[in-house]
Amino acid sequence: MLIIVTDDHSIDAVSSYNANSEVETPNIDRIANEGVRFTNAFVTNSVSGPARATMLTGKYSNVNNYTTGVS
Repeated sequence: MLIIVTDDHSIDAVSSYNANSEVETPNIDRIANEGVRFTNAFVTNSVSGPARATMLTGKYSNVNNYTTGVS
């Protein structure tokens, strides 16, 4: 299994979500069409580093102690 996580992308930043007709992301669209596209996801921490630490450890930021994005 391969998981690709892109950073700082709202729904308007990737054209496969059809939210912004001015944006074209053909490579990301191809991956989305051939794989899985999340259409309903929620996070408890949306700050880049802490969010990735939460995803990698499976622990909330207050438990994995990475809360500020600064190491």
